Amino acid sequence: MKALTLWQPWASLIAEGYKDKETRSWKTNYRGKLAIHSAKTTKALYPFYPDYAPCGSVIAESAFPLGAILCTCNLLYCLPVEDVEPDEFGDYSAGRWAWVLGNVQKIEPIYVKGKQGLWNLDEATELAVMEALK
Repeated sequence: MKALTLWQPWASLIAEGYKDKETRSWKTNYRGKLAIHSAKTTKALYPFYPDYAPCGSVIAESAFPLGAILCTCNLLYCLPVEDVEPDEFGDYSAGRWAWVLGNVQKIEPIYVKGKQGLWNLDEATELAVMEALK
């Protein structure tokens, strides 16, 4: 299974169903099942996700798990940002790409080291993800 690592809180926004597009500077031809992994690094993004903490607060790991697979989804389309309806959770600058996601299935966090770009889960981690989806 392919995986994509995102900074928090973007990974949790996808897992919780608030974000259905991921914007990137690059496109991919991959379509299909995708694990969303949260990086061990965060971005200061309040007030984007105010339900978890007031503006300016430190992100608590319990609210935003770090270094973990949080959900799976299907990567449905990869379109120029000009061809999709922008939302408040992405960079829709000209020339970027919107990865349109569907069928998000949240799981209990599975802690594993991430990577840049699209990467493959190792066999044991993929098995743990599939078990978590049952």
